[in-house]
Parts: sequence; structure tokens; C-alpha cells
Amino acid sequence: MRNVEPGFRVVGLDGVDVGTVASCTRDYCQVNTGILGLGSPLYIPMDAIRQTEGDTVYLDVPSERIQEQGWDRLPAGAAEGCATGYYGTMPGVEATPTGVSTTGAHPTEESQTKLAPSALQSAQPGWPIICSEGREVGRVAAVRPDGLVMERGWLFFRYRSIVPARAIRQIDTTTQRVYLSVDCAAVHRFHSD
Repeated sequence: MRNVEPGFRVVGLDGVDVGTVASCTRDYCQVNTGILGLGSPLYIPMDAIRQTEGDTVYLDVPSERIQEQGWDRLPAGAAEGCATGYYGTMPGVEATPTGVSTTGAHPTEESQTKLAPSALQSAQPGWPIICSEGREVGRVAAVRPDGLVMERGWLFFRYRSIVPARAIRQIDTTTQRVYLSVDCAAVHRFHSD
């Protein structure tokens, strides 16, 4: 089976579209559902993938039975302890005291004391910002000395808010993602830019 990559279409055993792959780990793929990917995400285990053909992932479960699988919940231990990366190309685990990882792994508790100023500067506009629940909550719009400017929403409903440095758990330069130490609900309380 070929590696599963973001952007791949996901189809049930009955041929009905389920969604689009947002990201993958060794154990599961996060799949965005609904119109424009705005539905609830699914966390589909790798062993539920029957095959991949081109840019399409075929599941071994029909689409009408997906809700029964419990894939709407983040797998146990995934929010804090799983390393993010694409299936088949998982980097090694290494924690860094600066909060910047070049290996694709989350830092250990000891290494999360404070994000170094140089770590903030490594973030680039357009990188996804992921809350502690594993969901994308926005994208980096700009870097500030005290945090990041995050852009959220789509089309005419875009807005910006400030992500304080204390809320950033890690900036991963390998997967080009920013990981927050707060849950998705707390992100809504960030101040506007």
C-alpha cells in the first residue's frame, strides 16, 4: 500500500465519499468531512484502509457504518503522546529545550518550560496551528515578539487573533506545524489582532 498523504480523497467500501485526509500518523489519519472540510473530523485507523489507488483511499467499512466505528473521537493517548508525521515516514522522537522540533515529535514535559524567542521566529506564515485536541484551529499569519498572529475562518469571514507565546507548546519545523498547549475552546478566547 502506498503512503497516505494530506489531500487524498477517502471513500467508503460502498464507493461513497467520506472526506479528505488532513494528516496522518503511524496509527491513524485525520479526515476532514462535510462541505469544504468544515464537518467534524474523523480519526480513521490505518488498519481500516483497504487500499490506495492514485490519490484515493478506500476503506474496508461502508460509509453508512462509519458513525458506528467511534472514529469521531481522537484515539486514546493521541492528543498528548503521539508523534505527528505521515504514515511510513515517521521521524524519530527527540525533545528539545527550545520547543522547536526538527524530528516531528512532541516535546517531553520537562522541555516545555518556556518557548525560546528563536523558536517563535522559526514559524512561517501559512503553517497550520493545532490545538491540544489535535484539530487545526487556524494558520500562522505573522510572527510577533510576544506570540503569533493566527488567521481563522474562510472567504469573507476571515479574522485574526493573537496566540500568546505561553500558549504554544511546540513549533515543529519538520511538519511545519505549530502545536498549542490549550484546547480548541480556549482558542476562541484569544484576543483579536
